[in-house]
Amino acid sequence: MTDESTGTKTADWSPLVPDADGTYAARFKDMRERCPVAWSDDFGGFWALTKHEDIVKACKDPGTFSSQQQFAVPHLDLGFPWLPLQSDPPDHGPYRQVLTPFLSKPRIQGFEPRLRELARALIEPLRERETFDASEEFAQPFAGEALCLALNIPEDMWSEFRSWTWNISTAFSTGNVPLILEVAASVRSYVEREIKDKTDNPGDDLMSAFLATRINGRSLTSTEIHGYYMLLTSAGHDTSANSLGHALHHLAHHPEHAARLRAEPELIPRAVEEIVRFYGPLIGLGRTCTKDIELRDRTIKAGEQVALVWAAAARDEDQFEDADTFVLDRPVTRSVSFGFGAHYCVGADLGRVQIAAAIREFLDAFSEFAPNGDVVRTIWPTQGFRSIPVRVPAVP
Repeated sequence: MTDESTGTKTADWSPLVPDADGTYAARFKDMRERCPVAWSDDFGGFWALTKHEDIVKACKDPGTFSSQQQFAVPHLDLGFPWLPLQSDPPDHGPYRQVLTPFLSKPRIQGFEPRLRELARALIEPLRERETFDASEEFAQPFAGEALCLALNIPEDMWSEFRSWTWNISTAFSTGNVPLILEVAASVRSYVEREIKDKTDNPGDDLMSAFLATRINGRSLTSTEIHGYYMLLTSAGHDTSANSLGHALHHLAHHPEHAARLRAEPELIPRAVEEIVRFYGPLIGLGRTCTKDIELRDRTIKAGEQVALVWAAAARDEDQFEDADTFVLDRPVTRSVSFGFGAHYCVGADLGRVQIAAAIREFLDAFSEFAPNGDVVRTIWPTQGFRSIPVRVPAVP
């Protein structure tokens, strides 16, 4: 709420205080009903849009809701743009296009057998144990390897790439800025080595594609390339790892759903869509408002931060029937969980295919699995898991 006489804002909520169960479902429901355009004093102050309709409109208006200054709340300026996310049209299109050939739907679908092989390789040592961590030992490493495969990252770099993804997701979920800086320095060193190597020995890998790219007639700078790799090691990995973690956590608590997917594996792609919608692995992304606007009787001023809260919009009762009910075979909906408009997730098809492949292999490997202790969740800006302890039947 804003005091019109003084311009002072009173906080409507805090993203640092989730619900008692560690999620945001009840809090976001209250916000949609009570103050769908909500103010928080955290991170320097920002507005949160929680209604599906408002978020779609904002995504269609990048001139007002700009990604160029920031793409996340809180804003983290490390001296490079996190591309292609931290850009606006018309530059956004060329920045995004360099990734499209690696992440196109036909190419990703062709990787499905290889993705299932990666999943089986990670599962095999787990089959010999009665307990393990489904996040740390399966979902997190699988998402990292799947991304490396899709982007043609050399296999001798997979281990280092996985360490980056793990550390940066840890840093974001704990607010550990020194760790982010450490990863950024390591990625910078890799980028500099690869630029030198691929300038002389181009191939069909990601770095060679970056070096061949032209934006407004010029080559990408090393700083821009650094930003691409930083985004890929964070958003490119974290959302898929979180979604897979939610899938395994849900199926552990709902064995009837696991049994149905084993019996009807053709439902797995629809289940993946519902998992992403219902659990909202990426809570939201940030924008900067470029001019004063009125939205639902709130005044958002030029220069203020705005969060598009995908996870709240994905349970908007005005958009989805039984929005707060998990429907395993829900018909595909117009959820904004993968984003919307120009910034619709370029890796959405990879996310869908890899999560489906991993679920299928996990269900094939374990006829039963159940929770085995407390999970460790992340909070804003992601809803994911650092740890998912599970128990499986002993091997005869």
